[in-house]
Amino acid sequence: MGNNIVSAMRAFAAAAAVLLFISACTKTEEPVPVQDDGLIELAFTKSGFAGDTQVSTSMKADISDDGNGNFAEGDKVGLYIYGSPSRHIVLTLENGKWTPSLKKSDLGSGTARLSAYYPVSEASGIESNMHLHKVDADQSGDGYLESDLLWSHLDIDPGSLSGNRIEFPFRHAMHRLVIN
Repeated sequence: MGNNIVSAMRAFAAAAAVLLFISACTKTEEPVPVQDDGLIELAFTKSGFAGDTQVSTSMKADISDDGNGNFAEGDKVGLYIYGSPSRHIVLTLENGKWTPSLKKSDLGSGTARLSAYYPVSEASGIESNMHLHKVDADQSGDGYLESDLLWSHLDIDPGSLSGNRIEFPFRHAMHRLVIN
């Protein structure tokens, strides 16, 4: 009878070891996070500085007296994406959308540093990733209008965007410049 108990204990221990090994070898796949690499909707808006009383109705973009406004078809906005590598893209408003279209992956990984400006001119320094802006010495009439510059700067993490919309609040970059 002692042999039967020892044999039963050995069989029980072997069965327990087999069950332990089987339960330890389960295949569990970690869910792979799905990265939404959809197209980004860009929204360029104008918000003035505190006390900004400038009337910007004469820029090509349709801006009202209170600073609200819309861009017109064919308007161009420059966008710098700083990273590795840095890029400069000229976006054109066509059929109510900014083209070329950008994806979240176009912004790189981690925090993306973005700078947008309006209007785009030939002197923008596109090849050097440095913005050059011509200010006309004659600030009457067209010289005043052509010297205006709207600028927006954002630091964003594309992975933490809720949705695919990025808003760029433009401000006057030349509003305190005095030329003597």
